[in-house]
Amino acid sequence: KYFRYPLNGIDIITNLPLYISISCVLSMVYSFFKWKLAGREPSNSTEVLSKHFGHKLYKIFFEDYTHKFWGMPCEKLDRLFALERIPRSDVFKLIHDIFEKLGLGQMFTGHNLTERAIGKLYYCENGIHEIPNKIAALVQERGGKIITNIQLKQILIKDGKAVRIEYSENGSTEVLDVEKIVSTIPIRYLIPLFSPSPNSDILQSASRLKYLPLTVCGLLVKRNPVREAILTYYRDAVYN
Repeated sequence: KYFRYPLNGIDIITNLPLYISISCVLSMVYSFFKWKLAGREPSNSTEVLSKHFGHKLYKIFFEDYTHKFWGMPCEKLDRLFALERIPRSDVFKLIHDIFEKLGLGQMFTGHNLTERAIGKLYYCENGIHEIPNKIAALVQERGGKIITNIQLKQILIKDGKAVRIEYSENGSTEVLDVEKIVSTIPIRYLIPLFSPSPNSDILQSASRLKYLPLTVCGLLVKRNPVREAILTYYRDAVYN
């Protein structure tokens, strides 16, 4: 079954088995008073989500998904991650939704299965690959040369700017003067290429940074619309 995002109390009540819905509501109420009495702020994302949604909903909707999406357990993510990236609910909003469902308040009029977005959303007609292809075309139109299948060896820095790169191509070393660099290299691998080399503290900090790759697969489908939602997140699948 599908659940709206941000989580909505009506979905929780109607889409989950009754005993789980009741336990979610009770867990939310318990968490609300628990954190009111605790006298401290949550220290990580697990505690933030448990505070606002209750431990039961956290286990169902957020724990496994967050671990899958970000590649690390939710308790290892800073509290600011959940505060800034995940829309929050609370026990009063859930109770309000329940009263709406019972016809005791204004009925909910949110978008079905659609994540709220600010402003207009634009997308390439034939897929996201059009963006790098357009950039490449502009470079070539202006007399630029695109070199692929090389290994970057060094980036010479002068007065705080990159002025030259050294790279390996087909077993030989090449040197190229540059005006600007647009890097897509993970920062942990980019910083050690600088010459002169940054101090050891910077290198150690860079080596601790983690990153995740993103693979986008596009399908052209002769149907409009294809899905009811702009985005669909799956808890137990390797894709979204």
